[in-house]
Amino acid sequence: MQKRIINFFQCKSWKLKKLPFNKYFLKSYNLGSIKDRAVLFFDPLLNFQYHIKLLTAKLSKSLYILRASKNFLTDWALLTLYYSLFHSNLIYCLPIWSCVSQSSLKKIITLQKSAVRIVGRTTYNAHTEPHFKKLGILPLENQIYFMNLQLMHQYVQGFLPKIFNETWITNRERRNRILQGSDAINDQFVLRNSESLFIPFARLSSSARQPLINLPKLWGEFENFEIKIIRDKIELKIKLKRFLLESLSSTINCNRLFCPSCHLSAVQV
Repeated sequence: MQKRIINFFQCKSWKLKKLPFNKYFLKSYNLGSIKDRAVLFFDPLLNFQYHIKLLTAKLSKSLYILRASKNFLTDWALLTLYYSLFHSNLIYCLPIWSCVSQSSLKKIITLQKSAVRIVGRTTYNAHTEPHFKKLGILPLENQIYFMNLQLMHQYVQGFLPKIFNETWITNRERRNRILQGSDAINDQFVLRNSESLFIPFARLSSSARQPLINLPKLWGEFENFEIKIIRDKIELKIKLKRFLLESLSSTINCNRLFCPSCHLSAVQV
């Protein structure tokens, strides 16, 4: 396939349609972002700041619609509206752009908490963890964990397209490659982590958050083997979400001395 060179001067965004993203070469660093497919934006530093900015604007519009509709919609209809307007934008390509810094994620977390307060019909400053559990909605950090584990499960079980083959290899395969595939030598070393996925070394924290390094680490640290050995994708999705929802607290555990929400609740009692 012919490769295409793009020269970026004063452009703010480019949309890739005809060729895959890895067939393009950047010739200049004056790029604002590259738009792949419909919603996901890539920037030169892969920090997804431009994508976070646009996503924040979309979620804010969805939040306004939820707030304007809560007075004449039923609880079920309001929850459906949340999933159709807010949640669908939130989870699009989440395993890719979730490698952003915590300060960037905080903006999205704040908007999601506001949306859950509207769907749960509570005050603007109420604690949200019990409402997340009651509504069956995963907080953003848990949603990232949930979707990353699903992706790794599909990779381990061989459900992903062939292009993902050997994206991550086991420690045994890596040792075989280093020792040039000598079975006589490899059989002498049977280590307890031989079947675990190899995690590449990352010197910077920004590199450690990238999917190539972070995803096999999350899969190796997930210790619920009853869920990891499930073959069916639907069954794993149901049990994994139930497991993450059960980890949420149904009661308020607040340690703030002057928490306005707790103080208001105590006054009303």
